[in-house]
Amino acid sequence: MNEDKLINDIEELKKRFFGEDQGSYTDVQEWERTVREAVVKTNAKNNPAIDLLLTEAKARIATANELLMNNRDLTEKERDKAFERRDVYQWLIAFFDEPEKRIEEIRALVKDEMETES
Repeated sequence: MNEDKLINDIEELKKRFFGEDQGSYTDVQEWERTVREAVVKTNAKNNPAIDLLLTEAKARIATANELLMNNRDLTEKERDKAFERRDVYQWLIAFFDEPEKRIEEIRALVKDEMETES
């Protein structure tokens, strides 16, 4: 991934739309914010402590799934609590996985816009 080139392309689009098309300019600003945030999250994911945290979250999801599948005598409150915990761990994992997908989505939008404007 070359996020520096993507950021440079976004900067170029911002210059093109500044004062011209406020809606497009606002969209491009949002793309920039999203890419910068995604880069931070992606870099954080490469930290060994975050990697350990994500590994633990995956293990806890597996434990919650096992509990939900194998213990039919759980009360509704216990089941709800297990689902809530699992959802939190899934959110945590998605928090660090989604940025890479989002960068690629924005990369495609920027490419289309750059080709349209050329």
